[in-house]
Amino acid sequence: MFKMLYSSQFQSSYRLAVRPLGRHMSTITASNQNLSMMVYKRENGGVQSEIPEDKQGSNNSVPKIDSLETTPQPGSNKELQRFVDWWLKHSQEQEQELQRKSAEIQNLKSALVREKAERVRVERHVEIRDAIEEIILNAKSERLASWGEIHEIAIAQLTQQREFTKVLHKEVKARGLVLKDVEICVQEIYDRLLHPWRLGDKTLVISDKHFTAEEYAALITFMKVQSKWQRPLSWREDVSGEACEEDTKGR
Repeated sequence: MFKMLYSSQFQSSYRLAVRPLGRHMSTITASNQNLSMMVYKRENGGVQSEIPEDKQGSNNSVPKIDSLETTPQPGSNKELQRFVDWWLKHSQEQEQELQRKSAEIQNLKSALVREKAERVRVERHVEIRDAIEEIILNAKSERLASWGEIHEIAIAQLTQQREFTKVLHKEVKARGLVLKDVEICVQEIYDRLLHPWRLGDKTLVISDKHFTAEEYAALITFMKVQSKWQRPLSWREDVSGEACEEDTKGR
């Protein structure tokens, strides 16, 4: 009988203790669910809704996932706009740098073309002055100028020869120039050219692009006159890019 009374009291105490414990376990479970939902919302950019204190711990107070708001966190749009602004600025700077380098390359190309053209012009002038020096030496051999005279005086003596003046008048008339202007160029053409180099066995090319019409006529006169001598230079005209071979033995 004592055992039955003890067993009955134990079962009653157990039921009284288990009921509050069950309520506490339900509250803990609901709290854990609320906490998990808050973490999920925070990681996925949602806005955490507040749960009334009187309903915390109740399964009925847990919001459904479908009803959660999905608006971005505060500040995310500002960060995106800041990145877009930076990217646009960076792209504009790159475009400006590309245009600057392109213009610099174009300027270098233009400078290279000008330098090449100037070098060709200088080389032609040097060759022609060297050719005139050889013409003067050959004129002295032909006894058309004095051996003891400097080149400038020897040129003056050569230009006074009847053969020279005849060819000069012909060139002036054919080109529609003024005789006096061409005669000045005949006397000054040697000094207008640069320091001579050795001509060697090259064929001298005289281009109308590198000289005035009067200078060109003066040079052609020199070339044609010396073409009849014993040791004529090899030369040709280059009129606007069209080469014209000259018979160095004379016409």
